[in-house]
Amino acid sequence: MPDFSEHCNGLPTLLIRDLNNTRLSTGAVLVRLSTDEICVLHDRERHEYVLPYTSRSYIERPRDTAMRTATESTGFRCHLPVVNLLTHVGSTITKRAGMSHGIPEPFTLQICHVEDDQVQVIWRFVVEVDEKQPQSEFRLHKKRYAVEFYSYADVHSKLTIQLDREMVRKAIDVLGATYPWSDKKYRG
Repeated sequence: MPDFSEHCNGLPTLLIRDLNNTRLSTGAVLVRLSTDEICVLHDRERHEYVLPYTSRSYIERPRDTAMRTATESTGFRCHLPVVNLLTHVGSTITKRAGMSHGIPEPFTLQICHVEDDQVQVIWRFVVEVDEKQPQSEFRLHKKRYAVEFYSYADVHSKLTIQLDREMVRKAIDVLGATYPWSDKKYRG
């Protein structure tokens, strides 16, 4: 069982004592900013609609895994857009919550208890389709997964997994903080 101890600024903190029992994963919310759409993979075998997601090696940076996964899953070249995130800003002494502008970082980090002593760490990134490049014919699991795009408003009703819906909501919030014109279209 993971060890949660209150020692980091009084907040519950997960101590990962053994990286051999830790699964590192990366997920992507792939967006097409020109049309305010989110990419969804339609799993034809399981009749599910999911976001691109994969395990990663310890030697690959999470951001590189997110872009590779999105490209391999969809055939679209992509990049990490710089986004605005609420983070800690200021010096060590005057640290406070504030908006950091233009950073290519994950918008969320999830730590999940998977099995008896296994923990899964998932970095989630907003990844943007490079619209100047055509979709490649090469993509992994092409027969099993169809690549589909849905508007910000419609994507929630398509996604099968609740956690994917939550990640899309958070990604749309990040996009709204970064591109206010996009947020207004979504929120009406």
